[in-house]
Amino acid sequence: MEADELRRCLDHEVEVWRGRDYSVLRKDLEKSLTYTRGEGPSRYEVEVRLLENKSEYLQIGIAVDDGHRAYRPLCHSFLVYKDGRADR
Repeated sequence: MEADELRRCLDHEVEVWRGRDYSVLRKDLEKSLTYTRGEGPSRYEVEVRLLENKSEYLQIGIAVDDGHRAYRPLCHSFLVYKDGRADR
């Protein structure tokens, strides 16, 4: 997988997780999650982790890699606030 394609995968995963509700994220990320998306050459691995768990916000970290270690994992983190806002 090319680096720019992996970047698009990361962007997609961030948007999916950023759209989730604060309380759902808090429950779903009690433990780190890892999963695989795609098949064949477009397959990639995802790790989602709760970096900070505060009463007013959560900091979520997401990493993706191609599973072949051809590139370092690409990572992004963002905040989701209890009132529903999400920061990049």
